[in-house]
Amino acid sequence: MKNIIPESRKSIVLLLLSVLLGFASGMFGSAVVYNYLAPTGYGCQCSVDVRDDGILSIPEIVKLKKTLGIKDDIQARAVYESAVPSLVSIYEKSLGTAGILSYDRDSFIGGGLVLTNDGWIITVSDVIKGRSAEDIVIAHNLGIFSVESALVDEYTGIAFLKTTGQNMRVVEIGNSNDITIGQNVLAITQRFGMHRTYVQDPRFRISETESTDRISEFIRVQDVLGEDFHGGALINSDGEVVGLVRVVDESTTEILPLGVVQSILSGVLRKQSIERPYFGVEYVSIAHAVGAREFLPQANGRGAYVLSTPKASSPAGAAGIQRGDILLEVNSEEILGAKGLSRIIQEYSVGDKVNVLILRNGSELLLDVYLGILP
Repeated sequence: MKNIIPESRKSIVLLLLSVLLGFASGMFGSAVVYNYLAPTGYGCQCSVDVRDDGILSIPEIVKLKKTLGIKDDIQARAVYESAVPSLVSIYEKSLGTAGILSYDRDSFIGGGLVLTNDGWIITVSDVIKGRSAEDIVIAHNLGIFSVESALVDEYTGIAFLKTTGQNMRVVEIGNSNDITIGQNVLAITQRFGMHRTYVQDPRFRISETESTDRISEFIRVQDVLGEDFHGGALINSDGEVVGLVRVVDESTTEILPLGVVQSILSGVLRKQSIERPYFGVEYVSIAHAVGAREFLPQANGRGAYVLSTPKASSPAGAAGIQRGDILLEVNSEEILGAKGLSRIIQEYSVGDKVNVLILRNGSELLLDVYLGILP
C-alpha cells in the first residue's frame, strides 16, 4: 500500500526547506562579503579602540587598508625585483686580510646604478670623495669589479665610474620632469632593500640663492632616508629610475633628478669628459623668493635678479651683466617659475651664443653671452 502524503503537508515541507536553504545561503553570502568583498563588514557595527597614544583605531578600517594595500605591495615587489639587478654596491678596496668577509657593512660606502652594459656606473660624488679609482671596487650580482676611471659632474654632484664589468643589466631612466606631488616612489639599494615613500615636492629649492653653475632643484620625498640608501635609486611605479639619493646627514636627504645628466652623457661615454655650459651668475628667482614681487614690481613676477657682479672672466661678466640687473629672457624664452635660469642655460652647449634680455634701471637691454665651459 502506497504512503500517500497530503498535498498540504508537501507544501509545508517545501516551505521549510526553502527557508532553511535561504538562511544558509544568506549566512554564506554574508561571510563572503565580510571577508572578501567588503572588509568593513556587511551591516557591521564598527568597534573603536583607543591606543595608548590616544589615537582612535577602528579595526574594520585597518582591515580595509590592508586589503587595499595588497595591490600596492605586489607592484612594489615587482618593481624592486626588476630594479635590483641593475644596481650596485660600492666598497672601499680590501687588502683581503678578512677573507670572505672583506666586503661587509664596514667597508660599504654607497650604492650606484648601472648606466651601460660595458661597465659605466653612476653614483653621488660624496661616495668617492677623497678616494681615487684604485681605492674602491664595485659589487654587482655578488661579483667584484675594479674601477678604471672616475669623472665628477660639478654641476650636479653626480659621479661616473668606468668599471671592468661587462654584460651588466642597465637601469631604465625615466623623465624626472614628469614627477608630481604625492606620487608614490621607491628608494632602492642593491644591498639594503627598499623604502616606500612619496614625493612632497618635485622641484624643491634648498635656498633662495641660486646659481647658473650648480643644480638648485631637487626632488623632495616624505621621509629622511638613512645612510644605507646613499647613492641608491629613486624609482617610480613603472620601474623607471628618476632620481639618485644623496644622504647629506641624518636629517637631510637630497634626491638628484636624473634628467639633468642627459645633456652630458654623450661626452662621458664617448670622450670620458664632462662639459657643462658656463654662464657665471648668482641670482634670486623672482617667481620663488618671498617678497620679490613687491620689491621688484617692474619685473612683473618673472626673471632672475643678479645678486652680485659676475667675475670679469666669466661669460656673464664679459658680456657686461651687473649686480642688480634683472634677466628676463634667454633667446626669447622667458625666465619663469616653472623653468628657471639655471635649467634654461643647461639646455645649451659650450660655445653657444645666447641673447639675454635684461632690465636695468627701468630700461631693457639685449646682450650677447658666449657660454664657456664650467670649470
